[in-house]
Amino acid sequence: MQGTLGDCWIQAAASSVASDPERIKKIFLTQNLNSAGIYALRFYILGVPVTVSVDELLPFKDGVPIYANAAVDGALWMPVLEKAAAKMYGNYEML
Repeated sequence: MQGTLGDCWIQAAASSVASDPERIKKIFLTQNLNSAGIYALRFYILGVPVTVSVDELLPFKDGVPIYANAAVDGALWMPVLEKAAAKMYGNYEML
């Protein structure tokens, strides 16, 4: 679910890629929860692989995620992917 950011374009693209779960898994270099809470993702910019690392801390306001929300099954891959994309672009607002 989209939050207040208005970056539906990245969520739509990720949803399309995720229609084949193996494709979305390839983006996540770190695929399991870990005690450090650090996750690495690989994006391709003009065909060049770029690795982005993010922590598991997501922005909340009043107990609700500000941006992308967890899936109904509790999966957090979209909020983590959105955070990594925001980091790659500079920040959330740049998305």
